[in-house]
Order: sequence, then C-alpha cells, then structure tokens
Amino acid sequence: MAGITKITVPGVVGFHTHFEITEIFEFSNTTRKATNVFTIMVAEEHAADTSESPVWLGKRMHLPHFKDSFFGVRRTVKPIAAILPRLSDIIDGSWRSSSDTIELGEMGAGAPAFVPPDSSFDVPWNRLLKNNFDNGSHIFEFFDQTKQSLRPFFDTPRLLLDLSAKIMERVPIRIGSMSDKLGNIVVQIPVSIVLARFAQLPASGDTHVTLAWHPSATPRPLRAVSATEFDNVIDGYASQDIASPQATLSTAAGDGQMENYLWDDDEGILLAAQGRTGFIRQINFGIHAVSRNAEPRAFKIRDDEGKYQLVEIPVSRAINSTVGPLTDQRAFDWTRARIYREENARLLQESLFKQYTPGEASSSHMHEAALEDIRRLINRHGRHGAWLWDPYLSAHDVLKTLFYCTHSGADLRALTAANEPLPSVRTKPTVRSLMLHALAVLHAKVPYLRPPPTLSFAERQRQELKAAESNDIGLRFEYRMKAGQEGWPFHDRFLIFPKEDGSALAWSLGISVNQIGRSHHILQRVDDGRRIMDAFLDLWDELTRSEHLIWKTL
Repeated sequence: MAGITKITVPGVVGFHTHFEITEIFEFSNTTRKATNVFTIMVAEEHAADTSESPVWLGKRMHLPHFKDSFFGVRRTVKPIAAILPRLSDIIDGSWRSSSDTIELGEMGAGAPAFVPPDSSFDVPWNRLLKNNFDNGSHIFEFFDQTKQSLRPFFDTPRLLLDLSAKIMERVPIRIGSMSDKLGNIVVQIPVSIVLARFAQLPASGDTHVTLAWHPSATPRPLRAVSATEFDNVIDGYASQDIASPQATLSTAAGDGQMENYLWDDDEGILLAAQGRTGFIRQINFGIHAVSRNAEPRAFKIRDDEGKYQLVEIPVSRAINSTVGPLTDQRAFDWTRARIYREENARLLQESLFKQYTPGEASSSHMHEAALEDIRRLINRHGRHGAWLWDPYLSAHDVLKTLFYCTHSGADLRALTAANEPLPSVRTKPTVRSLMLHALAVLHAKVPYLRPPPTLSFAERQRQELKAAESNDIGLRFEYRMKAGQEGWPFHDRFLIFPKEDGSALAWSLGISVNQIGRSHHILQRVDDGRRIMDAFLDLWDELTRSEHLIWKTL
C-alpha cells in the first residue's frame, strides 16, 4: 500500500488522476453473488467530471460447464483517491469498486514489479496490461492463493480458452494464456512523465538516448544504464547522468543483445526499461529474376489415368545483396558454432530433441534404449499425468511405458486407433513359412479344422493387462480406443504431460511405441504442448461409450 501510494503522487511517474477498472467476474444465479475472475486497475489521466457509472462491455457470456452462472466484463472509472482506501479490503477477501461487492479467494500481496514493453522477446504480462508500449509500467498484484472457485478452468483447460475468446471480443485481455493470474487483482501504473527512446548507433555500437517530458513535468536529472550481453558475458556497459533531451552512452557494444534502463535517483524509482533487444546491422536479401524469354524447365509426368502431361516450371536466377557495413564476423561465427554444439548437447541430454539411427546398435538394444528415454520423460514431467496417443498403441506398449510412472495418482491415459502393427522387417519366404501358410489355409477351408474365433483387439488388450497381474498401487490409468463412428482417424504419435496450471508439455514420438528405436525417427518436444493436449481431449471426449473403453483402474 505504501508503494502504491508513493507512486501515484502526481509528478513521480506521471500525473494520473483516476483508475480505469476492468472487472471480469462470474455471477451465480443461485447465490446471487459475483466472484472475481480477473480485475485490472490502470492509472490514467481523466477530467474531473468523468462519469463514474459502471459500463458493461458486451453481453453476458455463458459457458456449458457453468449452467447456473454467467460471466461479465464491467468497466468503471474512479478517482485514485477514492480507490486507494479500498485496496486494503482485498486482503480480507472482498472487493468493491462501486456499490456491488465481488467475492475474492484467499488473497495475498505480491512483490512490486516493473513490466517493460515487448522487445525482441515477448513479455507475458503484456497479454494482460493495457497499452504497455512506451516506457513500461509498475504493477502491484494481489493474488488468489488457492483459486478454489476457479478449479474448473484448470481441470478443463478448454473452458478457459472458450472464456478467453469471448473476453477478447470485448477487451484485449488474453487471460487464456495467463491462467496463473486467474482470481487476481492487478494495479497497473504506467510511466508517462517522460518518454524514453533507446537506439544503438551502428558505427560505434554506443547507446543513444532521447527523452521527451510530459507537458506538466519539470525536467530533472535522470540516470541511463545500458548493457549488452552475449554468451552470458556482459560485453558492453555504461551508466551516465542525463540532464539534456539527448545523450550518448559509450557502451561500444559487441555482438550481444541490449538492455536499457532509465533511473530516477531522487525518487529512487525506475522510469523506463527496455528488455533484451537485438538491433539489425546488416540485411541480406535476394532478388529472383525470371526473364520473359527464358526457357522453362520442362518434363512429363503421368496422371491418375496413366497419360503423360507436360509440366513447365519457370526457373529464376537469384541476385544476392547486402545492406549495411561489411564486418569481419569470423570470431563471432566460431563462438556461435560452439554455442550450437552446447545447445545441441543439452537438447540431447534432456530428450528435447533426439534422433534414433538404425545401425548404431542392435534393433532390440536400440528399442530398449528408446523405451528408457520415454520412461525418463514420464518420470521427469509426469507428476500430474502422462498421456500416450498412438494409433498402433497396444497393452504391451502401455505396460512398457506408462506403467513405469513413479508418480502415485498421476493421470495416465492411453489412446489407440486399434490398428495392428505392421511387421518391421520383411524376409523372403522359407519352406517352414510356406508350410505354415498352407496349414492356415487348410484350417480355414475345412470346417472342423477351423480355429476358434479370434479375439477382438480390445479383448486381446484386456487379456494382456490381466496377465500382467498388476496390483495397481498408485495407478490411475485409463485406456481407450477409436471405434465406430465416434471420433476421427489419427496418425501422429504424441506423449503429453498436462500441468496443474492448465498448460502442457508434449513430445512428438515420430514413430509408434512398438517401433521406437528400431528404425530412424526423431523424438522432439513440440512448441505448443497445450494445443496438442486440447486436440487429444477433443478426441478423448468423443470416445465415451462402453465400446471405446479397453481398461480403467478403480
């Protein structure tokens, strides 16, 4: 509270007069109470006669899971002086921007933070903050420590994505990608007293700073700090008092990315920050010229009916050019090559990227080694669950992977298309194989020699799981199959690890579990595990009939 009070004093970081308060809440028709989903208060400048009446942003929002509730977005503008005394009530579990009270969870107060604008890297906080494009903003966060009333969004992440999409139609708050902020209240105080711009001089590598003060502000000395980092080494650094609208800091930066700060020594406060930023020094581009009279590449290709069709492909000639100073980059290239080798070794060690090549060892040995990599991933990331998605997945594969999970009560799921694995190696027929084939044909032709009906895929999987005689200690496992008209065919193979906050990690296996390590494939982590998890859940939720269930532990 002391920090918020200090920073909202006119002339410290701006001349803010009001809070624009945006409240996202759930309203229960049964209890007639509103519960906070997310609230943000942004300090802004408004006229004294600004209306303080709440304004609804769009219509009520409904989600299938919340049959007795609706969600709403409401915006109110209030004087800062009227809101500051109410902030202390947040810790007690209630919030009231107007006459209506919004219920909160078990609230705590976070440490003050400064959020810079996006630079070469995305700053996740900016998915929630308002117009944080210039110097950055001070934020003060009150967080819901249990999020008990919001558990459905974590148990079923698609609910949060659905709500987030509806919210985005009304206000640019991407709560779907910031689930850890659900139930929280955030106070955003942008720096508007001075506008700072940082640039790197191309010739020297020094940092150039330009300041523009607010019309109501009295310019005062500030301190600019600039540093560049490459390969975890600070290869350029400068700190300098700035008393004029423009100044140059002698950083003589190297090849790294730059970070810049503007500090107020008198107030002891940060007035601007620029996160790690890379500057373009050289641009390489190519022009592909196709002459009107140039002869195209011509060839014939057979169509579906076996007739040959002529295909002509225009061939271009590339002209490459470089804009920018030509510098000797050989030392940088050597370092970059070493960093690549180290990063590749790290990816290999953590199984973020691993290639399996035939011939490095026997097929069975490579298969067991690859299975051990899968088990290692399951035990490293599967505390909350591990889901195997493979069209050829069998009970044998499940026993050799998911059953090795050491986390008691983890949500283990297996999803198969009930496809029979193809033989991995084709061999020439032998006398024995031909005799066995002849006997099989004879048994099929002669009624009394016919073998009993073969078991279905699901029955064979149950038979193998029963034969395992597992005591199921700490095992929470469900095995489903694609059958009938429900769901859809699938081909890709994934190992998915759902997280408690609704996010997920996912690995592409590159090949079915029964063949991993036996032939060439690549095991690698995918960028957006949550999307893979959502796709899995879409299909999983379609397969809910009894014929889809192969096995489920009690």
